[in-house]
Amino acid sequence: MPKPHAASCPGSGPDPLSHLLQELRLRESFYCRSELRSPWGMSFPDRDGATFHYVAEGSCCLGLGERTLLLGSGDFVLLPRGKAHSFLDRPDTRLIPVAQMPLSPTAPGASVLDVPGDGPRCVLFCGGLTFSGITAHPLVERLPDTILLRQTERDAYAWLQPTLDAMAREVADPRPGSPVVLLRLVELLVIQALRTWMEGCPMGACGWLQGMKDPQIGRSLALMHSEPGQPWDLESLARSIGLSRAVFAERFARLMGDSPKSYLTGWRMHLASIWLKEDRLTLAETADRLGYGSEAAFSRAFKRRFGMAPGGLKRRGNADLAGRTR
Repeated sequence: MPKPHAASCPGSGPDPLSHLLQELRLRESFYCRSELRSPWGMSFPDRDGATFHYVAEGSCCLGLGERTLLLGSGDFVLLPRGKAHSFLDRPDTRLIPVAQMPLSPTAPGASVLDVPGDGPRCVLFCGGLTFSGITAHPLVERLPDTILLRQTERDAYAWLQPTLDAMAREVADPRPGSPVVLLRLVELLVIQALRTWMEGCPMGACGWLQGMKDPQIGRSLALMHSEPGQPWDLESLARSIGLSRAVFAERFARLMGDSPKSYLTGWRMHLASIWLKEDRLTLAETADRLGYGSEAAFSRAFKRRFGMAPGGLKRRGNADLAGRTR
């Protein structure tokens, strides 16, 4: 039988934000201050990680596929999974890939962008961070594509300006350790944005958040997250949280949009991708930590999830590591 976990004590409901972030590993961050005069437009490709944009002055358009949102001074937008998008002064302006824009590095992971022109001025603070592993935390994958905090809601995120000011000072006057400080500031900015969104999320708008707040489902998530190597199945999880198998399976699927088995597999594979690529664990060590009876069983599960053998990821991770140390 699985061991009890402190988070599963009756009445100690899980903190959704802590659950979301406590195992989240961040690899690197980037930051850019852009001063733009019309006409201008830039496109951002899909990326592995979260991206944010803050309109410090002026106005602009955010393009999200077929949707276009008008943003004004003080608006803040977070794209938790780094979906492709565009920023431009007006909807019909020609877009240039951001990689082709004249970015000027000012510090590791930081740059400025100046686009001269005769039109209206817009100042943007943009940045983001990259997650470790092949995929983000399974709960990050369940966040909406876009989280928009309007200037009219500013009282709810008074934290924003001090954090941006601290980032700007670090970029303007880089010192030893600046890349680490910037990573932590970007991390703080993303956490604050997620917390503000979670606190204001209306009931029914984000089922997985309700799942984490649900006493039994939240406890089942805490067990899976903290003890991924236990031989969890529908019966043992249901028994551990005091529900019948049928009730547990129905409630988990309704609130989380997934079955307990599928969610647990996704969490295990997320951990495996980090342990193999970054912690350099062996296949045998990873399989044992995650409760698989053999390397072969673990390899099959990994390949079903990612379409590649775990050995390939481990070799690629070691090659990446070797490249960074040359």
